Amino acid sequence: MNWINNLSQTEYFFIAFFLSMYLIYALRVWWVVRLFNTSIRSVLIKFLIRSAYIGLIIGAILGPTFGSLNRTSQALGKDLFVAVDLSNSMNADDVRPSRLERGKFELLKLIDQLDDSRIGLFVFTSEAFMLTPLTYDKGALKLFVQQLNTELIADNGTSFNSILDAAAYKFSAGLNNDRFVKSLLILTDGEDFGVLPDSTIKAINQQNINLFFWGVGTVEGSKIPLKSGGFLKDNQENEVISKLNTVTIQSILNKTSGGYFSLNQTQNDMNAIIDTFAKLRNTRIDERKFMVDNNRYAYLLWAALLLIAIDIVLTIRVVKV
Repeated sequence: MNWINNLSQTEYFFIAFFLSMYLIYALRVWWVVRLFNTSIRSVLIKFLIRSAYIGLIIGAILGPTFGSLNRTSQALGKDLFVAVDLSNSMNADDVRPSRLERGKFELLKLIDQLDDSRIGLFVFTSEAFMLTPLTYDKGALKLFVQQLNTELIADNGTSFNSILDAAAYKFSAGLNNDRFVKSLLILTDGEDFGVLPDSTIKAINQQNINLFFWGVGTVEGSKIPLKSGGFLKDNQENEVISKLNTVTIQSILNKTSGGYFSLNQTQNDMNAIIDTFAKLRNTRIDERKFMVDNNRYAYLLWAALLLIAIDIVLTIRVVKV
């Protein structure tokens, strides 16, 4: 037999104090019995009963264990991939200090709010790359987010086809569709220069992926500053005005399940994202089996309660009247 808990010095002190006081009480009763020359048997029975249930209660506190039990631990939550658009247009400053920097700032706060979820990180332009797989390590994830910039990917065009295909593939790898709730949150200004085939939409729907867009920018738009100075120009040497494009985003959402959220100087739908994500059902993300000691404190506690009941019912008579 093993014990789960140990008594501290404080507990030893109070046990010793209680036993001392009870011993004084028992000696006083014994003195009264001897004084009146009556039987000590009933007093002795009471003393033994009380000593027994005090010992049983102390034993229950210590937590005796006999044998072991199989236990299963399940981690419940959701899986979320976050995809960040790193095209040149994300440098536009219609949302200060820039679309990308403001998006990163809000994304870091969002990660802190999603405690029970595994989160992975994608970046994309016309190509998509996974920076971190699904993980509970929020510290590492935030470190990657802080380092994001539009120079990480050489090709600065934008194609939603790349990120949707990549997310559908990663979600399908080894995941049971009926068991996992899968979501993809895309932080983007909506500019898309690619072609989105029906096969990509079909893959998203077959995987039951909740598709969310976090649109950063304004419909008025702004110029795109260059690191070398000046602003981005088109082939005709006209300065490019980048505007938030919700038309393409909405056309995708019309064919999938999910939602659209805004991020600009006057509106931030981060709380709406958190609320929407919280309403999605939790699923089993991880399951582990392990052995635990079988705590049998209840047996000692029930025995102590039985003796306490007997102690209450049993009365003693020291002096005959």
